[in-house]
Amino acid sequence: MAKYTRQHCLSIQNRRITYFLIRRKNQRYINIRVSLKGELIVSAPLSTGIAEINETLRERHLWIFKNIDRFEILRKNKDPLRRLLLQGIEHEVRVISDCSEKTPQGKILHDIENKTVNIYCDFKDKEKPLLILKRWLREKAKKLAPQKLHHTSKRIGIPFSRITIRDQKTRWGSSSGRGTISLNWRIVLLPEEVQEYLIIHELLHQRHHNHSSLFWKDVALFSPDYRTLDRWLKQNSYLMGLFR
Repeated sequence: MAKYTRQHCLSIQNRRITYFLIRRKNQRYINIRVSLKGELIVSAPLSTGIAEINETLRERHLWIFKNIDRFEILRKNKDPLRRLLLQGIEHEVRVISDCSEKTPQGKILHDIENKTVNIYCDFKDKEKPLLILKRWLREKAKKLAPQKLHHTSKRIGIPFSRITIRDQKTRWGSSSGRGTISLNWRIVLLPEEVQEYLIIHELLHQRHHNHSSLFWKDVALFSPDYRTLDRWLKQNSYLMGLFR
């Protein structure tokens, strides 16, 4: 079981770094990663001292700076209240405070042809329009995902028992032994071909409960370009951190 501690800070080359430390009983080495929110996460054995952890961070400072900066750039360039992916197509987002009876508070108008999403909201900060947009996207996912899942299930001949739309932090989807397919509501942001690959991936876990060579062989059968599609998910992993 992991043991969480408070935030830790240190200075590396005149740059202040904050990280979250997780201690694990059976872990042997120090691991470092940057979360989908751009946070530095360090996991270490219970017996490893802070001095040793900080020294490891200093040794790997180039990797740390590069990845933290990359997520910061993504956050600035991919602000969902300015630009938003819908079905993989970039849309301009506008927050409009001039509400009326026709366009009341909380209403969203999606212009598919002009690729715009207008949020009608008299707001003082970003939280309210973000919540409105998130609710709208989740409702779209509840309609879109089941349709796509049923269609793909029928096409490749792999049944499932039920679907849930969830707000997973680190997964696009999951597949249970009882036949439940769970999909992250952010699937509505992805290009259609990536959505299809993601659904095929989870459905095939009803047949293969692992990532064996046989699993990937079947994935390739139904999604020949799966490597490119999977790479797209990894390169756009920042999407998992939106609306948190």
